[in-house]
Amino acid sequence: MRDVVVGLKPFSDAGAISSLQVTIVFAPEGEELFSLNTRVIDKRFPELLSSIQMIDEKGPLLFETSNTNSGMVDVEHYRAKRKPEGKTFLDYEIKLSAAGANPVFDLGMEEGGIT
Repeated sequence: MRDVVVGLKPFSDAGAISSLQVTIVFAPEGEELFSLNTRVIDKRFPELLSSIQMIDEKGPLLFETSNTNSGMVDVEHYRAKRKPEGKTFLDYEIKLSAAGANPVFDLGMEEGGIT
């Protein structure tokens, strides 16, 4: 994978950041697109508030998922149903919860920001 551009747009509720719109632009080199850790030890990936959308130079990029578990980490793998063409735009929104105790493996709200 070459250049990756990540955009994070925070949304607030009562003065605290409650969710993030995530936009990632990348150029996949095959059908294997990316993987997300959905759990690390006892920390779960933040709840998705919107479905994951992907668009490449040919239009909407449909994908399928599979899951793996290594005991300490759950991972969701995303694979395109066709070969991606050029830049691919990945977009989704996640809900944040209160920041957890250290070590921090997740995104969480704190006073004045997120960790």
